[in-house]
Amino acid sequence: MNQQPVTWRWGDETSKLDDVLERGGLLAIPTESTYGLAVDPRSAEGVATLYRFKNRPPDKALPVVLGDLDQLILVGGDPDSPELVELATLWPALPDLFEERPVPYSESKRDIIGPLSGQ
Repeated sequence: MNQQPVTWRWGDETSKLDDVLERGGLLAIPTESTYGLAVDPRSAEGVATLYRFKNRPPDKALPVVLGDLDQLILVGGDPDSPELVELATLWPALPDLFEERPVPYSESKRDIIGPLSGQ
């Protein structure tokens, strides 16, 4: 997949991002210090794109960042597992600590760019 990058800015419709993810594309998401890479974890093509882009060995796991317990179940978490039941009592733990103290960021780092090709 060699497609032209798409630039998204806060306030834009998210449909451009949805289109990138639906095609198995990769998003580069700015943080306060670097860029995070994101794909739809339910998309085999998206996960393969991320592995290619990072030149990551296929036997090395990737971290998955989720917003809530329902998303964990969508990517294969068993809602009845003892670990998940315990996790549900803590969710969302850390994000609550940061809601009152947002990290400042510059306007230039507020763009999300995608898709990127690992080829």
